[in-house]
Amino acid sequence: MKSIARVLRLQRQEDAENGYNAMVAAYNIDLKVKPEGVKKIHSILARTNPKLQTFKPETIIDDSLIQKILASGY
Repeated sequence: MKSIARVLRLQRQEDAENGYNAMVAAYNIDLKVKPEGVKKIHSILARTNPKLQTFKPETIIDDSLIQKILASGY
């Protein structure tokens, strides 16, 4: 916390700790790929590359690496 407070130029270490805890609570640590996110990116990219319109975005989702990480106890 001392490093965070120093880098952010905070006067009190408690402010750094409160900010850190707020950021941890705000972000999700779920590593799994969300199909709706892949579809959204696909739709954006397909606008500029027509070849992508024949491609199914669901076919590229492979969560085997994530499953290994979760199985390891991460």
